[in-house]
Amino acid sequence: MTFPHHFVSLDVKTHADHFAQAIAQGLTAAEKTLPLKYLYATNARDSRLFERLTRSDRCYMTQAEDTLLTRFAPRIVQQLKDNTALVNLGSQHDKQTRSMSESLSRKQGRLQFAPIDIAGDFLSHSIQLLQHDYPDLGLLGVIADYPAGLKVLNHTLTQPRLLLWLGSDISHVEYAEAARLLRENMVAELKPGDRLLLGIDLKKPEEVLHAAYGRTDRDSAVRKVSLAFARHALRRINRELQADFAPENFDYYCHYNPVRGCMQIYLRSTCPQQAHIASLGVHVGFARDEYILIHESYKYSLEDIRTLVDATGLKLEQQWVDNDALYSLNLLMVDGSESPSEADNADSLTPAAQ
Repeated sequence: MTFPHHFVSLDVKTHADHFAQAIAQGLTAAEKTLPLKYLYATNARDSRLFERLTRSDRCYMTQAEDTLLTRFAPRIVQQLKDNTALVNLGSQHDKQTRSMSESLSRKQGRLQFAPIDIAGDFLSHSIQLLQHDYPDLGLLGVIADYPAGLKVLNHTLTQPRLLLWLGSDISHVEYAEAARLLRENMVAELKPGDRLLLGIDLKKPEEVLHAAYGRTDRDSAVRKVSLAFARHALRRINRELQADFAPENFDYYCHYNPVRGCMQIYLRSTCPQQAHIASLGVHVGFARDEYILIHESYKYSLEDIRTLVDATGLKLEQQWVDNDALYSLNLLMVDGSESPSEADNADSLTPAAQ
């Protein structure tokens, strides 16, 4: 028997307006920026580019997260109540999501899975693939940003929920803003006993970060894919806002900022140039070697993670770290539910051996 899939779509025009406003604001600022969320996939072709980036040999985050989920997904789901629904924030991390859905399905049989993503075309494609591979999976796709999507699910999912926020997406904003997003946009939409599985990248030597992000080797595969991914934002502006950026006139640059505790990724103008964004009526000028900040990725120590969790009203129920101490998975629980067992408490903050 195949269960039908459903979609809930919020006002798409609103998202298009937000995109235009964000581009206008970011590219006319004294220090130019492009909002990271608009680099992500809007269709299957964009998705393949993202997968090439995350599956490169030097992308330790994806490899470490895969390893941790493969080993610990069965243990995680054993702590969940029967009839738990799985809610995925984003639809980019397909392999990791499938590890959790397969483990949860084996435990409880029928599973309701609800991914939330702002990219409607890509979300639809992802759900069709899931329904083909898992015909017994109940699927509800929500085309919205995360806060609005969680509000929708509050009215449609009455059972306990496990939220997946993987790929260290929380690292895209600075520490205080990350705590605010969790507290106001996620915890506020959860019920006692709901859980959040949060992937967080860890602090590590600069040389490891620079190699992973393609700074140290100009000819590395990861640098080439990173450049293509960064230029994708300019092509999207050209396509959706009738602009005339020349993506080939922009190079890729990144470095670790030890003061802010984050990797900073830029597009660098390789020559003096101008671009016209027709739908906004805006001309944007660039000097040679002028930068557009497109991404900041904040790194956490284990103490930083505890500070983050304390600021949200959540409980850190368990935590797993890979052998090389590169990456962490953190199982958080909304206060008000039953306390974890003594066995769970014993290893809750202890890196797990592989």
